[in-house]
Amino acid sequence: LSYQDVLLCNDERENVEGKLTFQADKLYGCDHHVSTIIDAFKRVCCPESSSEVLTVSGYSGSGKSALVKHMQKPITDMGGQFLYGKYDRSRQMEPLSAIVAAFTEYCNRIAMGEADNLHQTQKHLQEKIGSNAAVLSHAIPSLCRIFPHLTVEAAKVDIAQAHHRFRIVFQQFVRAIATPDQPLVLFLDDLQW
Repeated sequence: LSYQDVLLCNDERENVEGKLTFQADKLYGCDHHVSTIIDAFKRVCCPESSSEVLTVSGYSGSGKSALVKHMQKPITDMGGQFLYGKYDRSRQMEPLSAIVAAFTEYCNRIAMGEADNLHQTQKHLQEKIGSNAAVLSHAIPSLCRIFPHLTVEAAKVDIAQAHHRFRIVFQQFVRAIATPDQPLVLFLDDLQW
């Protein structure tokens, strides 16, 4: 082994016949970044805390997405909810596409999960947003999987009022599902698109 090989290998098991091998699911050199994300998550778990925004920047292919996706298991193990949405160059005319994808996945996960959790979520969302769920159901159709009998149509209003109403109801929705007991981590990938 050369000196460089010793620096890159944690132990002899990672070196097979003088060749370096790396575990596919392991992050290398990211301990500081992992601890920064975990520390931020722990801060928002406190009842008196507020929301936080973290950005992960770096060159293309440097492992930004892998780092954040790697955080899904530790975050869910600590009681958090991890939502993921990815922007796509071909959907540039849909500015909310990644957010819609993330919350669609959330609604599907709740609908397919345990019945007790589904009923608890239905009750909680009914208390917080009630019939205003119809406002969101056009953007997030899978919300109808949580509210299967959602038949109330949102009142017709002009475009500015509709935009304002959507923003308010969406904030209520996020506040309803993101609690100190179950903080929400929303990872939006490829924001440049």
